[in-house]
Amino acid sequence: MGRTHKSGKKEKLKCVTHVPSPVFQQGSSSFHPPMPMVRVKKLKITGSGFKATDIRYHSDVNAALAVFAWKEIVLSDSQLDAVWDRVHQSSGWDQGYVDSFVNMDRLPPESDPEVPKMAQKGDKAMHKWMQYADTFLQALITLEGRGHSPTNCCFHCRAPKAKARYQCLCCDNLGLVCKLCIVEVHRYSPLHRIEFWNEVYFVKVTLKSLGLQIQLGHPVGEACPCPNTAWGDDFIIVDCDQIHQVGLDFCGCGWSLKGQVEQLLEQRLYPATVVNPKTAATFQVLETFELLQYESKLSTYEYYQTISRLTDNTGLCVPKDQYPTFLRIVHQWRHLKLLKQTGRGHDPICGVSETRPGECALLCPPCPHPGINLPEGWENVERGLKFLYALNLALDANFRMKRKDCSSEAADPGLSKGYAYIVEESAFQEYLKKHNTETEPKSTCSCHDAVNLADIRPGQGYARSGVATVECSRHNAKRPLAVCDMHRGESTWEMGPGTRRDTLDCHFGDYNWRKIVRLGASLLKKLKTVTSDIAEHIIAHQELEATISSEKLRSWTDAVVAWELDPANNPNPYEVAVKMPTQAAVRRQLAEEEEKALTRGVDVSLLDEVSPCSLIAMGIDLEGEQYILRSVICFVSRLSSSIPSRRSLKKLTKSLWDHSQDRQITCVKLCSNALTRKLEEWFSLLQLYILTSITLRKREPQKKAPPKPFEVQLWMPSQIGKLVSFDKSLAEIEYKLRNAQAHEALGVL
Repeated sequence: MGRTHKSGKKEKLKCVTHVPSPVFQQGSSSFHPPMPMVRVKKLKITGSGFKATDIRYHSDVNAALAVFAWKEIVLSDSQLDAVWDRVHQSSGWDQGYVDSFVNMDRLPPESDPEVPKMAQKGDKAMHKWMQYADTFLQALITLEGRGHSPTNCCFHCRAPKAKARYQCLCCDNLGLVCKLCIVEVHRYSPLHRIEFWNEVYFVKVTLKSLGLQIQLGHPVGEACPCPNTAWGDDFIIVDCDQIHQVGLDFCGCGWSLKGQVEQLLEQRLYPATVVNPKTAATFQVLETFELLQYESKLSTYEYYQTISRLTDNTGLCVPKDQYPTFLRIVHQWRHLKLLKQTGRGHDPICGVSETRPGECALLCPPCPHPGINLPEGWENVERGLKFLYALNLALDANFRMKRKDCSSEAADPGLSKGYAYIVEESAFQEYLKKHNTETEPKSTCSCHDAVNLADIRPGQGYARSGVATVECSRHNAKRPLAVCDMHRGESTWEMGPGTRRDTLDCHFGDYNWRKIVRLGASLLKKLKTVTSDIAEHIIAHQELEATISSEKLRSWTDAVVAWELDPANNPNPYEVAVKMPTQAAVRRQLAEEEEKALTRGVDVSLLDEVSPCSLIAMGIDLEGEQYILRSVICFVSRLSSSIPSRRSLKKLTKSLWDHSQDRQITCVKLCSNALTRKLEEWFSLLQLYILTSITLRKREPQKKAPPKPFEVQLWMPSQIGKLVSFDKSLAEIEYKLRNAQAHEALGVL
């Protein structure tokens, strides 16, 4: 214990101890204390004694403190020493460590002082686990053998002659049991994984080989007097953790009037065929894969191969390939879930084939839907409130969602005929034929691939170039019958056309469902953000308006209101009205000025073929070619898609020449050679107009190897500056072209 100094405050004492935490030790069934943990007890001085206050944790130190009646009693120094002795004995601390807390009035450490500080950084749970890695490893090795079942006695029936040789990897606390018990226990769970102890190691066995027969159409445990064994007595069930070979009998006595397909479905088994089924998948494996694919975009092949390897990962007993069968089951399952989740199974009159177009699509709840979430008379509201019922749509395209040219509409027509989000294919093809000759206009305000690459063919080996959608721009939900394949334009899916459309329908449905589920939290978050920032935004808006004249504000407001009421006949006030200069326009202007000068008899050109304007334009074009060559080398070497630094170019080009393919090297070499010839022509023309450029080139530091074409300095007027004298009219020409170049770059951004 330690007393505080008397400085106007009440004295208080601190009592500190480590309380052991029980941890299971390897090779023993008992618990032993590892490193102690810090606990704190405070003793405050009262008018006539001490008062104990436990401010941290309840601990074993309470037992030591409880010896004394702490409330309103006076303790002598010998009694206080006795308390510390009891604490010291229970914790096993070093006496020097105890004295450090007795003599210093400071709080003890929050963490164990015996653990190095470096080990406490990062994931503390991971650092702690590292101390028990051997324990975990030994537990895994123990489970590979008989474990804690050294005797041959069956854990279930306890029969003296029943040898315990079988264990289940799915049952909890079953232990090793005999053959009769393993079969009896698994009549209600016939798809568990069983292993047999051959006196050396465990080997996998099937419940079918042990005599378990699954009887459909009857209660579990009741035998059918006239069973119909599955065709070939080779029934396969695909489950989440294994591909099972089972013995399965259908009811043939008339107890169940249902057919084989219905009997399987009652047991939550999905048959692969409707005639003499001999393969099925559990509902559990289909539900698991459905959500897993929605979340991770895992392919059916990868998931099936995972189950196959769980069945046998040695390659010695590989199960029969059921991938095509499983692929067909998954396709049917997703289609049925789409119909079931949208209520198509509750129509007593119309069947699946009479599903209306778009009926299986999930609608965006906040968007306006007449007859669903709009009040009566919403069409007649005043103009100022029409925005409340406006539907905001946007177009989007994915040019990477190609489809390889495999299968055909005849071989894979698909199951969904425009039931959800993808448009009906035959009607879509008829529409495309009417507009096949139209060309999509290029974008004048941006460089989106969705617009500028719309007329590019998908390329060799591809049937579709991507997917285009119409969706709600406010909540990003897909609209019914608003998704289609693009036949021209830019993760490839190796699917047939029908399977692809059905798969996308299901994925878009899950996408909308997640949007709906999370809509409440999303809108609440946006509402909190708006309400917390509204005052700041209003003040900022008022401050901005204070800097603008009232006449200008009224004219802007009137323009916005007029455009919102009648956008067809009024200009958009948000579009940029000022025309920015372009390089082409500036070059034309310079050419016209040169034409006027020639008309007046003034010719400043030193060469008939090249005028000052064309010289500077040529230099700017050469800069662009240098940039392109640099970028091509970066792309071919696959190191970077941005402009490399001068220091990294040497390493970059070396990687190009050493590792790229011959065709790529040839293309880059040809471009480099062409640029070299253009540079020679450039410098021969430059020295006519700027004679001192020869001096500048001689001043450049000499290197062992000549510079690459994209490293050569062109000595444009802006690069020369005040180094040497030259005609300043050349600098004025460059400024005009650079200004237009900068405006074009801003427009692209």
